[in-house]
Amino acid sequence: MRKLLSLLLFLFVSCSYNPLRERPVSLVIKEKHPWETEWNTYLPNLLVITEGSDELTKIHLEGGQRKITVNLPYGKTIYVACYPLGQFAPYGSAITPTGTNMVNLTQKEGNLVRTLIDIRQGHEGALSVVDYPRLLSSIESSDIDLYDLDKIKLSTDILNGEIGNDSFVKLGRLKVTVSALPSGRWVAESLNDESFWYSGEAVSVTLSGGLHCYLCKEQSLLLKIFVDIANGQSYQSVHQGPLW
Repeated sequence: MRKLLSLLLFLFVSCSYNPLRERPVSLVIKEKHPWETEWNTYLPNLLVITEGSDELTKIHLEGGQRKITVNLPYGKTIYVACYPLGQFAPYGSAITPTGTNMVNLTQKEGNLVRTLIDIRQGHEGALSVVDYPRLLSSIESSDIDLYDLDKIKLSTDILNGEIGNDSFVKLGRLKVTVSALPSGRWVAESLNDESFWYSGEAVSVTLSGGLHCYLCKEQSLLLKIFVDIANGQSYQSVHQGPLW
């Protein structure tokens, strides 16, 4: 019986993995999420992989699982984002034809990769030939933090095949005043944002453009702050906190 099960497992793996078209790639998350650090816990994650097609491959990772090996096709750039609790600021990176077989997913790159995945529909061809390491190197040479990069401008230039020095535009940050919250410690989801205690007095945080989330687990509440850099405005709302 044991030999039969082993044979069936071998046949399943052999049929699902074609070494002529695919290669095994290990995806690793070395960074610990701020909420994991704060409350000594582990978050489940949703792994999203483009594989260069319209359809996204989605894999649920249990809390504490920091590494997974997947079989990915040769010859194209593939984008990977890993969303804590299935929805929050992702870890991310990309697998390239000449890249290594082990890729580390980070929040900083996730900030860029999420945008590229969001615009993939109908543009898989253009995105699948992006020299991702060179793109990151160009951004770094421009002395722009990925959090401050105008990702809409860059995405448009990528799709139009017009990437140049003027594709890398630095956006400012906005000072946001937070008030009228329940008392407690509000922990940022992003390693780039500063957590704060609220005890009745207004608190200021300086944020990049986009959505920022803060969790107060004691109150089971989630603060969302959306920053519109172009118009110098921010919008705040409080929601029921996520459970895990």
